[in-house]
Amino acid sequence: MNRSCRVPRRGGDLVGLVAVIDLETTGVNSWRHDRIIEVGAVVFNQNGTWIRECTTLVNPERDVGPSNVHGLQAGDLLQAP
Repeated sequence: MNRSCRVPRRGGDLVGLVAVIDLETTGVNSWRHDRIIEVGAVVFNQNGTWIRECTTLVNPERDVGPSNVHGLQAGDLLQAP
């Protein structure tokens, strides 16, 4: 798990970069207190070349929801921030 999601900044190197973000959650209803449990990001340049990726787990401080959907178990998230 790589928690450092920073792309090094050197001059104008960030121009033309695109980050694709993926979230896994305990469900889809904020009113039911569903929460984010994983954040992933992939950074590409303007040519579509992969630059960097990172992911981090997030402890939702509640049950993890449908593990068959996201593949995460409660034990996977116990030590997550």
